[in-house]
Amino acid sequence: MELIVTIGTQAAVLAGLDITMFIEFNPPHNVEWGDSAYIARILKFFYYITILSAFCANILVVGQTSLLSIMGASLALRGPDGSMMVATDGMYDERSSIFIAFSYGLAATVASVVLCVWLFLSAEAAFVCMLITIYTCKIMYVKFKRIKKMFHFDESETVDFSDLFHGPGYVRIPSEPPTNTVDDLGVSTSTNSILSFGLKSLRNRNLKNSRNEQNENNIQHNGSIHNMELPNESEKRPILTV
Repeated sequence: MELIVTIGTQAAVLAGLDITMFIEFNPPHNVEWGDSAYIARILKFFYYITILSAFCANILVVGQTSLLSIMGASLALRGPDGSMMVATDGMYDERSSIFIAFSYGLAATVASVVLCVWLFLSAEAAFVCMLITIYTCKIMYVKFKRIKKMFHFDESETVDFSDLFHGPGYVRIPSEPPTNTVDDLGVSTSTNSILSFGLKSLRNRNLKNSRNEQNENNIQHNGSIHNMELPNESEKRPILTV
């Protein structure tokens, strides 16, 4: 989730840069090129196509990442059983298309810079700036290949949520009140024995506590009978005989 949000944020920044380069672009008029006016027309043609393609690619990334972050989180948190695994797999599958669109937008933005320097600068300055830009693109590509190789892994060995939902440690929660048997919980044999021993110990403890309470009640009752005061001899009434 954080990876998708990060890419969407970077794409939004690039989209703002692209639309600024499209609106605020004020190259010299074609007449200033003299006999080479057709070169200016060709450069402007490719420049506007490149910068507009970069803007559309970055906007596509922003929209796709926004939908994934909203709908994926909603499905994972509020969906039926197993929605967490479906949402995670879906977001992982959509990751490749997001990376492709973001890479295209970034490459198109850099390519528009190469065309832009030829429209504003002199031939010598434009050539040097073009070489610097191309060298930067080469460094970016080399870094990308190195990082991709470093963090590459086999897709068949990825970890999913099937172990949590279908593994030996999964405990199903029944919709109806459980029966008296422990086997209905779907646990393993070792876990079943542990639960049975715990239930038996708890039952014995409750039985022992109830017996102790009953004995204490009997002792208190017998003590209250022995402590009852008998009437004094002076309080005995005389018996009248006729």
